[in-house]
Amino acid sequence: MAFKICPECAAKHGPRKKMCECGHYFVAGGKKPTSILPHPLYPEPGAGVLDDYHGLPKKDPPLPLPKSGLLATDTIKNEYVAYEGLGYCIYSYLPADRLFSLALRAKWKRARKAMQEVVEFLDSSKETRIMLERIELLRDAAQAALEELLARRGEARDVKVWLMRTIGLLRGALAHLGLESTQQVGIQAAKEACEELSVQALKAAENGDEDFSEFLYEQMNLLAKPVSLCLCVKDNHGEAA
Repeated sequence: MAFKICPECAAKHGPRKKMCECGHYFVAGGKKPTSILPHPLYPEPGAGVLDDYHGLPKKDPPLPLPKSGLLATDTIKNEYVAYEGLGYCIYSYLPADRLFSLALRAKWKRARKAMQEVVEFLDSSKETRIMLERIELLRDAAQAALEELLARRGEARDVKVWLMRTIGLLRGALAHLGLESTQQVGIQAAKEACEELSVQALKAAENGDEDFSEFLYEQMNLLAKPVSLCLCVKDNHGEAA
């Protein structure tokens, strides 16, 4: 591969490099950049780790991927990722079961799964994306309410037994919301938790526990909006989701 040689510091750069780190500008008559700071995401996920951000990689193509055998971590990094890019290697090029490192293999699988979810989200219909957005809002609200209830459950007086039921409902909601096939079960569990909180807040107020009653109403309100949003989403046929 041809290199540009900087006349100021003799550094080698790819042919698309416009400005050397020493400040020399290769493009005659062009507008000189005011800053040579690296790109904020450099090296960005999915780009070659050893690429120049404004030039071609200073790297020869790696040998073809062996048909069998496990690949060492240094080989993956210095050969395939350095040239092909991290995102391509994870998503399409290197199967996880070809990696020698078990720890890297586990991370590779999780990253591949997350990337697949991104691809599916981008390819989904508008209605599906709206539903997924609202599911995420509900998951965040359920997680926040669960953490608050666990932190303050010792303050409950006559509603302790009922509170444990609500905690169980929230845990069930979170478990089901994480699976596409059981999201409706999770929404229903979150709805029941919301209703339980309303009953418990009223009972606490009747027993003179005003502070705890107000706290329970706060958790109910935290859940109410995302639950209602999920319940009102309609599918492509116009039927309630």
